[in-house]
Amino acid sequence: MRAAVPYTRAIRSSSESMNTHRSRSTALKGMATPEEAQLMLVTIARLADEQGNALDRTFQLFGDGALLGPGATQMHEGLVERHVTVRQAFLRAFDAVEQLATAEGNPPRVDAPHIRQPPAALTPPPGGYVGGSPALMQALDAEFGRVGRDWQEAGRQLSGALSRLDLGTTAGQAITLAGSWLIDQRSDLQRRRAKLLETPAEPAMEGTQTVSGTVGPAPAPVLGMISTLLDVRSSFEDLVPSLGLPGNSECTRLPSGTGEHSSENSPCGRRAAHGRRARPAA
Repeated sequence: MRAAVPYTRAIRSSSESMNTHRSRSTALKGMATPEEAQLMLVTIARLADEQGNALDRTFQLFGDGALLGPGATQMHEGLVERHVTVRQAFLRAFDAVEQLATAEGNPPRVDAPHIRQPPAALTPPPGGYVGGSPALMQALDAEFGRVGRDWQEAGRQLSGALSRLDLGTTAGQAITLAGSWLIDQRSDLQRRRAKLLETPAEPAMEGTQTVSGTVGPAPAPVLGMISTLLDVRSSFEDLVPSLGLPGNSECTRLPSGTGEHSSENSPCGRRAAHGRRARPAA
């Protein structure tokens, strides 16, 4: 009986060892291999390169004056926050998968994605001006829809890649939510644009965007300054004959009765026709 004890212990020990080996084999089957992780790493890098800087055009439209005022500042801050969220999500996912891909000492097959830092805060317009460009806001609305849908799809693809590697999908969900936020902002943006279209547009120089204002004083228009300077010049020219000073050779006062001072073909007549002050006949 004593000789059977070591034999029984040996059988029990062998059985425990087999069970342990079997459980380890089962666990290894559920874990992703470094080769699989390398493939997923390429996918994540591609998604990050395509979607990490997707708001570049949107930020440019804000800088061009698509929307001005407190509402624009708040919306711009929300965009910056979502850009940061998407950037961090892609970089965290890449780092997690890279650890699996390089577990056996092999270098990663792709470089880490380069996603730019968010732009600076939007500078408020002078004088509390509120307005924007309906044309640029329409382009902004299209960008919100495009980037929002792309981020939703990118988030789903990232979640799928992480799930196949038995990793958490928090990063993919964060990107999907950022895309949903963009789409939700479109109704507010469309409402603001419709309100701007009901507001008379401020004068704009040729070659610039038409800007509408809703609340608050607008910056002094350049055309108004030019008109004031021309009025001063016209007033000065009226004083030249009375002071006995040489007048403008193009607008020298002619004797009464000739009628040439009011001719539209003469320099003086052309000035009067353009809305500047016309001098009375002598």
